[in-house]
Amino acid sequence: MVRLKKINFIFFITLLFFLFAFQKVYLLKNQTKHFDDFYNKLSIQEKKNLTLFFNYLFYENFGYVLFGDKPMGMYSIYNFKLLNKNKIKPLYKIANSYYQTFNPQNKFIKDGFNSIKKYSKFFNNNYCFLKEKNPFNEETELIIFINKKNFIDIINLNIIDFERVLNKPIIAEDLLNECIKGKNLLTDTLKKHQGLIGMLLGYGRNNAWSYYIKDSLNQKNDSLIDHQNIEVSEFFLPFCLEDCDEVHSNITKILEFKNKDFIDYSFCIEHMTLPIFFADPNSVETKKLEEIYKNNREDIKKKFHQNDFLYLVLENLISFKD
Repeated sequence: MVRLKKINFIFFITLLFFLFAFQKVYLLKNQTKHFDDFYNKLSIQEKKNLTLFFNYLFYENFGYVLFGDKPMGMYSIYNFKLLNKNKIKPLYKIANSYYQTFNPQNKFIKDGFNSIKKYSKFFNNNYCFLKEKNPFNEETELIIFINKKNFIDIINLNIIDFERVLNKPIIAEDLLNECIKGKNLLTDTLKKHQGLIGMLLGYGRNNAWSYYIKDSLNQKNDSLIDHQNIEVSEFFLPFCLEDCDEVHSNITKILEFKNKDFIDYSFCIEHMTLPIFFADPNSVETKKLEEIYKNNREDIKKKFHQNDFLYLVLENLISFKD
């Protein structure tokens, strides 16, 4: 009798396992079918807009947000402005504003963002786009792409810094949700604090705070917040996590690639650059970041090997649920 009960129990557990596995396979196939239907219904113009949009964003390290450890990425889009504080700007500034606003790259980004925001209700729960005024440049707006898990993890890892700067108790999820609902992330939530912004851009705590300290001292900012024993290295400078000649070569190849016809246009993954930011190149933190982003890049290259660029980006960004 005991043996029979044991057999029945094993049979029941095995049956549950197979039912669970069948459900997972069924849901995955169903979701893939929904996504394929969605992708095939995109117009040629939408595919072009989105391909160009994500190519430029990947060039600005958004790939490390979508597929890696970077919490968020930002991209500036220009809006033509004739006036500055109700006064006509100097002619050279008007000319620059006109050029930046109406150059093809700026148009590609605007068109792509307008295309992708139509489908924001289908986004995977782990990602979101924000668009807000750039507090550091009145002529631009910022497109901000956020990996929610990485974003929340960085806040929780540095919760003391965030609570001290913002002068209130912080719940990372609530802070992010406020921004998704319309509160400006950089201006209202982070108070334009370069240290907090830098940490959320994935530059490392010490690097971010060092930049904040140097920036505050350069601007003679009397409200410099206590930086808790952060020592700014004499080697602190704009730093790329790889050889500068290699970066220049990669960027040149990317720019040449962008001149090709749309038919051949998909992001040149082989020439992805690592993030560039102010850092102490000799610090343990920076060397660790270099290792992390190089591993991310290798993983991204493997994902995109012989795969359609736009399809794979949207497949990871968009999620259909029954």
